[in-house]
Amino acid sequence: MHIRLSRADIDRYCQDTRDYEDLDQPELWLSHKARKILFHACGISPKLQDTLDAYYGGRLPFVLATDPFRLYAEIDAVSFDKAARLWRRTAETADRRCMLRAAILEAFDHFERAGHTFADSLTILDRMATTSGASMQEIEWAWRQALDTGLIVELSLHGIRRAMLNRVFYEEATIASEVKQRLGTIPFSVTAADVIRHATRLGIPQIDDSQIEAVIAACTHRTTIISGGPGTGKTTIIKIIASILMEADQALVPLCLSLPARIARTIHEKTGLAADTLHNRLEYIDGMFGRNKDNPLDEGLIFLEEAFMVGNTLVLALLRALRPSARLVIIGDAEQIAPIGRGKPIEALLASGAVASVILNTNHRSGAGSTIPSSGKRVMKGLMPLVGPDILYTQTIGPKDTLLAVTKAWHAARDAVGIDNVQVLTARHEGPVGTKAINDAITGRREFAVGDRVMQLKNDRDQDFFNGETGTIADISGGTISVVTDAGVVAEFDLRATGTLSKAYCITYHKSQGLEFHTSIVVADPGNANMLDRNMLNVGITRARQKCVIIDERNQLRVALSRSSSAKRRTLLAPLMATSPQVHRLGG
Repeated sequence: MHIRLSRADIDRYCQDTRDYEDLDQPELWLSHKARKILFHACGISPKLQDTLDAYYGGRLPFVLATDPFRLYAEIDAVSFDKAARLWRRTAETADRRCMLRAAILEAFDHFERAGHTFADSLTILDRMATTSGASMQEIEWAWRQALDTGLIVELSLHGIRRAMLNRVFYEEATIASEVKQRLGTIPFSVTAADVIRHATRLGIPQIDDSQIEAVIAACTHRTTIISGGPGTGKTTIIKIIASILMEADQALVPLCLSLPARIARTIHEKTGLAADTLHNRLEYIDGMFGRNKDNPLDEGLIFLEEAFMVGNTLVLALLRALRPSARLVIIGDAEQIAPIGRGKPIEALLASGAVASVILNTNHRSGAGSTIPSSGKRVMKGLMPLVGPDILYTQTIGPKDTLLAVTKAWHAARDAVGIDNVQVLTARHEGPVGTKAINDAITGRREFAVGDRVMQLKNDRDQDFFNGETGTIADISGGTISVVTDAGVVAEFDLRATGTLSKAYCITYHKSQGLEFHTSIVVADPGNANMLDRNMLNVGITRARQKCVIIDERNQLRVALSRSSSAKRRTLLAPLMATSPQVHRLGG
């Protein structure tokens, strides 16, 4: 296999790995290290290299030389972009067959990045024709080859030809299979009186009928979905469920899991139960999970919080890591932002009707008469929120006007309720009204300063400071920024390398899920028009306990109300959960 490496590839490898052994004999050293340098240059970690070696064995050099795009099609941890980087450095010739297969896979990658697990076959073929410039005869030949080799799967769903990568089909089919094995009840006696008794003992003054129903369902089923809007008491019932089951089985250990570390910490603070991130507890490293059927989780009661933001890959990994006897309680809000990663597994499982489910319907967060909960529901129907004492509305005409309005609203809220009780929300980090621009406008400067509220944007396990967690800058000296996190940990950053640290006066809608503030300031602007939708607006408005301020630049609020993120995703999981799904694999 011929590997093309640049001097920059070699220098970065040496700098990052400190692998200088035998460098005094450069040609010999390079011949021994060439594949490692190749993988490093393409973003393939040592752990993933081991996975590729185990999967392909002695065929790996041949695959790299002839069709590295197969790695994307067959290995979930290899992105299309990484496969393309490998191809540019290893392909021996511009093989037409390889290029056509790449065109097929690029089309699937395009739809997968939008969250879909399948697409209409004709749509994919049209995209292939556009990106490759190939004739329809060539495209149809490549399509047949991909089907015959098992690279892709073609199905008939509701009478229309659909297609998906074989590994993605297997993933959704396996999720369906795992869930079906976890259906059914568990012999356990619990009454409404028992629920109320435990709630009283835990100091919970009120519990509504839907919460009682949810607690009973979770105690008596192996798998339960509990959904409800903000403030409906989802976290509250975790304590009650755990209390009832631990009273019956003193050896039972509950565990709360979530996608962001910030939510895990919040759950632990509110419930007193052990809480962790999915990635950490499932021992995720470079696309691989250390916890699985051969090495399952120890805990017998698992709560998956903010579950509707979790994609297929993590849901399947969790299902595989559960002990057969473990209870799984899935909790979240179906009307929040679409999952990170492909699919919408929890929404699909809820829609299937196969899993025991309860919807919480009473808001306990906002005060009596508050229009915030009803405005969130209106937004999800595409209707304008109810402007009034709880929801203030300001129109702006451009980015400068928007930044001024946001800054004014933030200072007014800070003076009224305190700096920790107000949060600005926007759709993305970059852009004229992204988080960076708004944070700089609020502080009046680009650089950090002592006293700034900051957010960590990447997991740092060494310092116990995780993605989405916040803190306050305590000191800047000697080229170092010292941050005291909200959990009381001191984390230090090189002043020249603060790319993982951001001011936290404004954060994205995604980062705010599962959190609540006295006042939220919601920004709708044209720069975020391709991302902003009903679900994000609902999240922004309902983060507020008492007051929400909406800053609407050039009527983007109405544009966002016309779009729904959850409706856009196409997934096969719900049909696969049906007893007699209308899904038929076509010949190939």
